[in-house]
Amino acid sequence: MTNRATAPDAFTLDSGRRLELDPNHRASVRAPSATGYGDESLVDEGLAGVASWLERVDARVELAARTLALFGWVVDGARVLVVGASEGGEVACLIRRGARSVVGTDYGDVFEGDGRIGARRERVMRTLGEHAARATFEIDDIAGSQLETGSFDLVLSWQTLEHVADPAGAMREMARLLPPGGLAFHEYNPFFAIDGGHSLCTLEAPWGHARVTPAEFARYVRERRPEEAAEAERFFTGALNRMTLADLDDHVRGAGLTRETLLPRTRTEDLMALTPEILEDVRRLYPRAGVTDLISRVVRVVARR
Repeated sequence: MTNRATAPDAFTLDSGRRLELDPNHRASVRAPSATGYGDESLVDEGLAGVASWLERVDARVELAARTLALFGWVVDGARVLVVGASEGGEVACLIRRGARSVVGTDYGDVFEGDGRIGARRERVMRTLGEHAARATFEIDDIAGSQLETGSFDLVLSWQTLEHVADPAGAMREMARLLPPGGLAFHEYNPFFAIDGGHSLCTLEAPWGHARVTPAEFARYVRERRPEEAAEAERFFTGALNRMTLADLDDHVRGAGLTRETLLPRTRTEDLMALTPEILEDVRRLYPRAGVTDLISRVVRVVARR
C-alpha cells in the first residue's frame, strides 16, 4: 500500500500542469446511497438482508414508475426489459409491482463470473415465490441484442448506461425492441460527474478522472494505488463511456426515438467546487463536456419509440 504520510500532494500531468491532491476527496464524493447502490452485500446476510436491500432498490424503481406514468405507461401488465440486471433487485421489484414479464440481461462475464452474483440473484428470486416464473435472465449485449424485435413495452436500466461501450448502438437496439409508443427509462451516473469515475477511478483531485489521459491515469494509479492499478486501468479504459448530455441527445435522435424528458440531478456543492481551470482541463480532452455535465451526478432520461 502507498504510505499516505509520504505520498505527494500533487500529481503532474504530462503538460506540466499540477493537480492538487486531497486524500479525503475519494471518500467525500462516494457517499452511501439511500436507494441500494453499493449495498448488494446485504443480500448475503439472509432473508432480513435481502428484504432490507429490496426495500432500498424499490425506492428507485418507484421513482422510475412514477416518471413513466407521466408519459402514459404503468408497470402493471407491461412486458419489461431490465438492462444490466446484475443481482436482479429491480427485476424483483418490477414483478412485485405487477409486470406481466421481466427479462433481465447482462454481459456474460457478469452472469458467469465468480458465482457470487448468481447466488445473490437466486436469493432475491426466492422472495417472489411462484411469481418468480415471470422473471427470466439472459446473457445479452444491448448494443447488439439477440432479443426479439418489438417484444418489450418498457426498456429500463439503472447505473448501466455509463458502462455501455456503444451507447449509440444501444439506443438503436432499444428502438428495435420497443413497439411504437413504448418507453425507455435510464438512470445513470455519467462519467463527467465529480464521482463519475466510480470507486476505482475516482482520483484525489476533483474531477481528476476526467482531467487525465489514459496514460496519465495509468501513471497515477501505478504511483498511488499500485495494488489495484491493473484493475483500475482496465475499468478506466473499458468500462466507462465518455457520453456527454449532448451525445446522449444525438444517440436518442439517431435511433429514431423521441426524448420525452431529460432530468439531470445537479448539485450546488459541485457547482461551487467547479473552477475555470477544472472546466478547461476537462474540455481540453472532451470538448463537448459542459458545466451541466460536470455538476450532474445522476441523469435520468425518458425516450419514446
